[in-house]
Amino acid sequence: MKIVYVCEKIEVGGHVEESSQEFGLGELIVGRGGDSKLVFKDPSLSLEHAKFILSNSSLIVEDLSNSAGVYVNDSYELKKTLNEQDIVKIGSKEFLIKKENDSWILKETVNVNADETRKEVVGKIVEELNILKKSPNILFFSLIAGLITLILFLLLPYFGFNKAFISPGKISNAHIAFEKDCVKCHSSSFSNVKNSDCNACHKNNEHHNNLTKLVNLDKKLDRDCVECHSEHKGKNTHKYEDSSTCINCHSNSSNLNVDDSLREVSNLLTHPEFKTDKDFIKHIKFNHQLHFAKNFEMENCQTCHDFSKKVEKSVSYVENCSSCHALNFDERLPNLVTPHVEPNLVFNFMYSEYAKLYLNEKPSAKSDFDLSKKPGYSKKVYSNLDERKFAKDVILAEARYSEQSLFEGGECAKCHNVSKLSNVDLNSLTSIYQVINLSKKKLSYNTHSFSHKKHLSVSCKNCHGDVASSKDLKTLTQPSIKNCLECHSDSGSDGKIETQCVDCHYYHGE
Repeated sequence: MKIVYVCEKIEVGGHVEESSQEFGLGELIVGRGGDSKLVFKDPSLSLEHAKFILSNSSLIVEDLSNSAGVYVNDSYELKKTLNEQDIVKIGSKEFLIKKENDSWILKETVNVNADETRKEVVGKIVEELNILKKSPNILFFSLIAGLITLILFLLLPYFGFNKAFISPGKISNAHIAFEKDCVKCHSSSFSNVKNSDCNACHKNNEHHNNLTKLVNLDKKLDRDCVECHSEHKGKNTHKYEDSSTCINCHSNSSNLNVDDSLREVSNLLTHPEFKTDKDFIKHIKFNHQLHFAKNFEMENCQTCHDFSKKVEKSVSYVENCSSCHALNFDERLPNLVTPHVEPNLVFNFMYSEYAKLYLNEKPSAKSDFDLSKKPGYSKKVYSNLDERKFAKDVILAEARYSEQSLFEGGECAKCHNVSKLSNVDLNSLTSIYQVINLSKKKLSYNTHSFSHKKHLSVSCKNCHGDVASSKDLKTLTQPSIKNCLECHSDSGSDGKIETQCVDCHYYHGE
């Protein structure tokens, strides 16, 4: 199988011109730069916007962008298996999906503006190239232009405008979207970029917020953005790669008027130990030894931890756990599971499903529909009660019983620490259980950009110990800076990899 890009241009007079490009790879990245194989100079696209993947005889599209997204038949999709006649929209680009023999075809149709005939267009171009009509005397025009240029070079430095009249150079990938829009960074012609110009776009990121806090504590830390982030030096030069500027502050933090968050470090050998999220380790229960047992399908760490993507994904209940640990709550509803969300939403989901079940069975207050068959509940008599109160009591009792089963002895308690709340009205639609909220937490290191993908040749045991024998997260060995020093050094001496601060750190974090 192969992927073929076809561009159909409909020109003036209805003439159709078609070109094609074949890609024999198993995947095709589309964007405006980076590692993209199909490149469009379109500012609406990310550098690596989307990836088309050949899987057996199917074609899959996956979103690689941060915000622009991929749409299939006007529906936003992160990852989607495509069919013939699907319309895939990536930025301003639209592709019609076709399949012919052993090829998947991405067809783009471009309509050329046909307001003028070809003859008129050619005539205008010839007219514009006739310089004699624009200037009555080429020699006179050249002398005037030369004189003005000479005056500018001689007089501008005298008035303090000592700016070099040179080409600024290639802009970096970080700012390629507004390569020709100089005023995005320069408030006026030939002016230096000020911090306020940078903060117009970057004022809300964590990097800026942490630096601002430190500067408020000690004015000596105030720096211009351009001291670290230069421009017009090539597509990959926007990131500062020399550790000297970082060390100037971090090696003398005791002399600065800041809090303890700025730690002393003068080189990689004196780098402090990593900080881990101890609350995560304390409140999540996971037995690696059990999951590596022969009767399970965990062959290695990558069975659950996917390091193949550019942005590493955390372990997910839906993708990694739900197949074995389904959140079923009633044998009468064998194919129904609760969503993996906080307890109040789980309880409301159960309540709504029992309400549907009640309406389908349509019992009455005088019938035998009760909970007497379930342990802990006795038969109740509703003969003199209103039908709606009877219905609410039955549905609520069903939901409370299933909630207890799920949170105290069911799948929830296997991974989470669950506590029972004593101040909840049992007749309300509020859950009586509390689970520590892990949805916004992840086991990570502050401000790091560590890539497991680049370290796949290193055994997991080197940093995490004997994972396969671990019965809980507390017994796992947490990675140490000593692990890094086995392969990395500041200078790259002794056959080690030369490593700068920015190779691992995103910004000045806390």
